[in-house]
Amino acid sequence: MERHEKNLKKTLGRRDLFSLAVGQIIGAGIMSLCGVAIGMTGTGVVLAFIVAAIVSSASLLPAAQVASACPTTGGTYRYPSRLIGPKTGFFELMVFIICQITVSMYATTFATYFQSLVPGINLKIVALLVLTIIFICNIFGTKNAAIVQNILVFALIAGLVCFILFGLVKVDYSYVFDPANMFPNGARSFWTAAALLTFSTSGAITIAELGGEAKNPAKDLPVAMIGSTLFVGVIYALIALVASGVLPWQQVANQPLSLVADQILPRPAFYVFLIGGALGATATTMNAIFTWVTKPIMVACDDGWLPSKLADVNKKYGTPHYLMLLVYLVAVVPIILDIPLDIIATIGSGLGCVYQSLMPLSAMFLIKKYPLAYENSKFKLPKKILTPFAIFAFALLIFQTFLLISDLTPVAAVLSVVYLIVSIALAYILEKKRNIHIPPDIYVPQEEEA
Repeated sequence: MERHEKNLKKTLGRRDLFSLAVGQIIGAGIMSLCGVAIGMTGTGVVLAFIVAAIVSSASLLPAAQVASACPTTGGTYRYPSRLIGPKTGFFELMVFIICQITVSMYATTFATYFQSLVPGINLKIVALLVLTIIFICNIFGTKNAAIVQNILVFALIAGLVCFILFGLVKVDYSYVFDPANMFPNGARSFWTAAALLTFSTSGAITIAELGGEAKNPAKDLPVAMIGSTLFVGVIYALIALVASGVLPWQQVANQPLSLVADQILPRPAFYVFLIGGALGATATTMNAIFTWVTKPIMVACDDGWLPSKLADVNKKYGTPHYLMLLVYLVAVVPIILDIPLDIIATIGSGLGCVYQSLMPLSAMFLIKKYPLAYENSKFKLPKKILTPFAIFAFALLIFQTFLLISDLTPVAAVLSVVYLIVSIALAYILEKKRNIHIPPDIYVPQEEEA
């Protein structure tokens, strides 16, 4: 039986992948987490963002290694299912699907910022409208979605650059780099802030899902993953410099960036920041999600975990329309039911760290199972450091999971843990009852095909 991914089109170049990764990383988090981190470590937030970007980049190295050695479609599902085991792949799939409720959070956040431009407008209608527009853009092809993403990322960067350029000339640099202001709550609070900010500098791992649609994935995926993370880290550090250095940090602590923007930007530039930066941050993330979110589910359908028909690809546009509709509906329901954003954000982010942690864990099995893939990869980590980096990345993501789930209400935390346990149980049950076919298809050299 031909696998559905064969109908996908290789249309994504390095710039497209970089743009999608940047849009995925820069989300609503920078608009709120910056103020929270300032409250924790004062002007030390600048250094905290730099540390967070470096840590996030380091944790991406194992995933970049696997993506370069075995570029494929639906990497976050396919790698665990092939390198660790089928049941691990299904567990990842279950966690992955529930995490997509966060799409509704981005749509609602977009509507909230939009309401500041058009007071009194109905939030629910705006959220549903922007979600629908992005869904339609993606239905008509990944390349079209990438074009939209390039435009949105340009607007996003323009908005953030306005904030940076107008702000840098007003920063009191002696105040920012005064040790008394950089670490007002001590070293522990600084490192806690840096750990928190890794949430806002992560996300590039998701483009590993697009290996089947990239023109030159072995080279472009690692460059886009690592390059986009470091690029965003620099942007974030400059934003933090302005946010903490124009007004007293105590005044900015736990406040959104719009507070500082209102002080430093002329009205036209303020609207560029609000529209490009705030609205662009959420729109680019939603658009990026729709480009990759269906790929792991598609591969799982072909493996037998889910109905094969669900993964059908539109022959004209090369998009899995049924799966896109499924994700769209998963995002629409929380908006209609008015589920609180903090619950959606915490559950989605916490469980998201669980499924992302399986990527570096998979990297530990790469050399043993596919030594030729490792040797022939365009991006190669030395054997001596691949496993330590993989363990570091896995531990970091599990630690982030603990931090987020422990912050939930007792009921929500228990439900999250129960969902994980049920997912594990279902993996054992379904593997016996369904015709699960896990082919060794992430790397098959020509000399081994016979």
